[in-house]
Amino acid sequence: MKNTPFYKSVLGQKYLLCLAFILPLLYWLYLALIAEMLIVHDSIGYEQLGSLLARHEWLEYFKGGPNREPLYPLTISLSMQIADLFSISYHAVQKIIQILIVLLTQFLALSLLRRLKIHPLLSAATILYLGFSPVIVNSIFNIYSEVITYPLVLGIILVNLKCADALVRVAHNPDPKNRWGLLASWACLLSGLFVLMTFVKASFEIITLVFLMMYVSQFVQALNRKNKKLAVSLVTFMVCFLSFYGGILTGYKFMNKIYNGQFVLTDRGASIFYGNTLRRVKPLTQQRLLVDLSYLPDPDGHFCQAHFGAEPCIFESYKQSDIIAFHKSVELQAQGFSINQINQIFFKNSFQEIFRHPFQYTFLTILESLRIFSWESTIPKFVVYPEWGEKIFGLSWLNRGLNFMMTVLTLLSLIYALFIFKIKSKNPADRQVLSTILWFIGAYIFAHAPFLVILRHILPIVPLYLILTAFFVQKVYGTKQ
Repeated sequence: MKNTPFYKSVLGQKYLLCLAFILPLLYWLYLALIAEMLIVHDSIGYEQLGSLLARHEWLEYFKGGPNREPLYPLTISLSMQIADLFSISYHAVQKIIQILIVLLTQFLALSLLRRLKIHPLLSAATILYLGFSPVIVNSIFNIYSEVITYPLVLGIILVNLKCADALVRVAHNPDPKNRWGLLASWACLLSGLFVLMTFVKASFEIITLVFLMMYVSQFVQALNRKNKKLAVSLVTFMVCFLSFYGGILTGYKFMNKIYNGQFVLTDRGASIFYGNTLRRVKPLTQQRLLVDLSYLPDPDGHFCQAHFGAEPCIFESYKQSDIIAFHKSVELQAQGFSINQINQIFFKNSFQEIFRHPFQYTFLTILESLRIFSWESTIPKFVVYPEWGEKIFGLSWLNRGLNFMMTVLTLLSLIYALFIFKIKSKNPADRQVLSTILWFIGAYIFAHAPFLVILRHILPIVPLYLILTAFFVQKVYGTKQ
C-alpha cells in the first residue's frame, strides 16, 4: 500500500488549516507596523464621534445628531481610551482590534464551512483567501465601519441555523422542557445580532424585516400543513424577535427625538434615496447606458473613468446623487421647512418620480443591484501602504484579473447554490444552510438596490460569497471528506 501523502492525512490537514490562520495573521501584523490609516471623508466623522464617546459625552452625541450608527464609533472610543493609557496613537490600537475582528471572522467562516462539510483542504484555502484578499485586508487598515460587520453577518447565519434547529425540536417534542424559554432565548440572541448590525449599518432596518419574512413563509407553510405546534412556535419566536429588536431601536430613536427632534436612527436615508431616484429617472441615452454597464465590473467607477472620462461617470455615482439631494435640501430649508418635513418631501417626491418613470427606474435599479457581485479590488482605499505594496496593488492587470475571476466565481456559486437548493439537493443540512445564506444575500441586495452600491457597501457579504464559492468548487470537482 502506498503511504498517504502528508497533506491528505488528518495531521497534515490540521497543519494546513493552522497555516491558513497563522500566515494571514503574520501578514496583518506586519502591515500594522508599516501601513498608515488615512483620515478622510467619512473617516473624519467616525473619528470625531469616537472622540466624543471616549469622553463619555452621550448627551452631546444625541444633541448633535442624528449621527452615524454608534457601534463602530464605540470601537474607536475604546481604542482611544486604551491608547491614552499607554500614550500611543489610537490608530495602533484600532488596527489590533480590527485584526482580531477579521481573525474571529475566519473562525466563524470555518464553522460554517464545516457545517456544509467542506473538505479541510478547501476550507483551508477559503480561510487563507479570506485572510489575504486585498479588499478585506484593506478594510482592516482604514477607519470605516464595514470591517466590524464580517463576524456579525456570519454570527447571524450561524445563530439562525441554531434557531431553526430549536424550532424543529420544539415542533417534534410533545412536551419540551422550557419550551418558551428556549424559543425566546434564541429569538433574542438572533435579534440582538441584528440590532448590532443595525447599529453599524442603518440599512439593516430594512434587511431585518425582509430576512424575517423567511419565518413568515415557514409560518404559512405550517398553517397549510395544519402543524399548529410549529405555527404557534413560529409566532412566539417572531414576537420575541420583534419585541427585542423594536424595543432597543425605538429607545435609541426616542433619544434622538428628545435631544435633536428626529425620531430616526440616522438621517441620511431619505436624501440618499431621493438623490439616487432623481438620478435614475433622468433621460436615458445610449452613453448613459454604456456608462452604467461599465460600473458592473467596478462599483467605484475606476473602470468607467478609464473608458469614458470623469464627467459622465460622476453622474452615475454617489457624488451626483449627493449633489442632487444637497441642492434640494438647501432649497427646502430656504423655504422654512424643518429637517423632518424635508425628509418627508424627499420620500414623497421620490415615489412620485418612480411612478412617472416605472420601467426606466426599475431597469436601472436592477442594473445597479448587479454591481453587488463585483467586490474584489487591489486598489488601496484610505490606507497608505509601503512602496512595494503601492506598486503591486497599483497593477491594473492584477486588479482587473482578480476582480474578474472572483466576480465570475461568485456568480457561478450563487447560481449553483440556487440550483442545488431548488432542484438537486437531498441533504436537508445543506439546504438549510444554503437557504439561510441565499435569503440573507437576497435581503441585502433588496435593501441596497433602491439606494446605491459602492464597493465598501458590498464587503459585509463577502465572507458569504467565499463560503458559497467553496461549496461550488467542492460540488463541481467532487472533493469529498
